Amino acid sequence: MNIGEKLKTALIFLVVVLVCGLLIYFVHEGIQKQNINEQKIESSAQEIQVYTIGFENTEQQIRNEQIQSEKKCSDKESETCIREDGCTGHKDCYNGHWTQCIVEQICKPNRTVLCQFNSCSFGFRTCNACGTAWGDCISR
Repeated sequence: MNIGEKLKTALIFLVVVLVCGLLIYFVHEGIQKQNINEQKIESSAQEIQVYTIGFENTEQQIRNEQIQSEKKCSDKESETCIREDGCTGHKDCYNGHWTQCIVEQICKPNRTVLCQFNSCSFGFRTCNACGTAWGDCISR
């Protein structure tokens, strides 16, 4: 082998060693970055779990306070109530707690319909604002 071939072989050997070294370096760096990312993900998951547990506890406390602040009652008990719009209704006891105020409607609020005024003529009657009663039949 002449000197040119020896240099060529030595150069190829150096390139192979350099490529292998770089490959090992980048693989090692990738593994370290993956480990760091896995640690970050695990840490984030733990933080989310802590926040979730805190939220559940707070939500449960609010529910408990609402239940305690409500008037206790006996099942099948009923009571008269007035809704925010001023309509009178009733609320019933169910499982020891009051339902919302229920207004039994018999007509559509403020609706006017035709009615028989007397045996020979017709008039109009209007449902009240709560929908709980019809007004008198009035001739127009």
